[in-house]
Amino acid sequence: MVSRVQAILRRAELPSSSDARRELTYSDDFLVVDIAERKVIVNGERVKLTPTEFKLLAVLVGNANRILTHVQLLEKVWGWEYVDDIDHVRIYIWHLRQKIESNPAQPRYIMTEPGVGYYFQKSG
Repeated sequence: MVSRVQAILRRAELPSSSDARRELTYSDDFLVVDIAERKVIVNGERVKLTPTEFKLLAVLVGNANRILTHVQLLEKVWGWEYVDDIDHVRIYIWHLRQKIESNPAQPRYIMTEPGVGYYFQKSG
């Protein structure tokens, strides 16, 4: 019984804050996304994101270089009740690109996989 409880507690342990931070932080010469601090810095200037924009960016950064479908993004950011509202994703992606990309028409970070979804592209 004690072994079972210990096993359950081990599985329930949260990763240390440094582990979580390393996984959910992105930084390069132009963009810094610090999920733990809820900070986004673009070209040296702090950028204000709405809570939904930040949550969407956090999901994308947390799954960097992995394509997330429209439905996956809707479920993770807005909840399952919104899985049919693909326009939500498109609109918020547009807003994010306006705020974090140097040229939103030719994005460097938030990439589109036509007909599938989006992904955050880590440079380097």
